[in-house]
Amino acid sequence: SNIGSGTTPPGYEGPADPGPDMDNPVPSVGKEYRHSMPMAINLSVKYSLTDRWAFSTGVQYTYLHSEISEGLRKYNQDIHYLGIPVKASWTFWKTAVFNAYGSAGATFEFPIAGRQAGKHMDVPCQLSAGFGIGIQYNISRHIGIYVEPELYRYFDNGSQIQTIRTERPLSINVPVGIRFSW
Repeated sequence: SNIGSGTTPPGYEGPADPGPDMDNPVPSVGKEYRHSMPMAINLSVKYSLTDRWAFSTGVQYTYLHSEISEGLRKYNQDIHYLGIPVKASWTFWKTAVFNAYGSAGATFEFPIAGRQAGKHMDVPCQLSAGFGIGIQYNISRHIGIYVEPELYRYFDNGSQIQTIRTERPLSINVPVGIRFSW
C-alpha cells in the first residue's frame, strides 16, 4: 500500500502524496494505534460534611502514551494532563480503622504537554464523570490509604487526536493513594 508513504504509484496521474502531516495529527487511513494503559497519580483531600457524607478534591497527573504505525514508519504520541477531580462520597460501613464508601464525581483535565513524532500538538481539555466503591484503611485520624475501583466515562472533547480515551471512552480505573481527611 502507498497510503502515507510519500510516494506515488506508477501510472498515477493525480496529485503526489506528500506523506504524513505532523502539523495536523488527524487520524488517516493506514494509521494503527497501540495505546498503553494510562498512568495517573492522585493527591486527594477529603472534607467530612456529616458522619456519612464527604466532599473530596485534589490534583491528578495523567500520562497517556500511544505508539503509532504508519506503513513502515513508527512514532510515539505522549499527552500529559493535570486534572482537578471533584467527588461526593457516602460511607456505608465504618470501623475504627476501615471504612467503605460509594462515590460519584467529575474530573476536568488541563493539557500540560502533547507531542506526536517529536512535534508539539495542541491538545484540548478533557472532561470525565464516574462513580465507584472504595475502601480506606485509616493510618491515623487524618491520613488513610485507599483503593477505589471506579467506572469512568470520558466525554468527546471535539479533537481528532486518537487516544485510549477516544477508543474506549468507558473505562474502569483503580486508583490507589493516600488521602488526607478532616
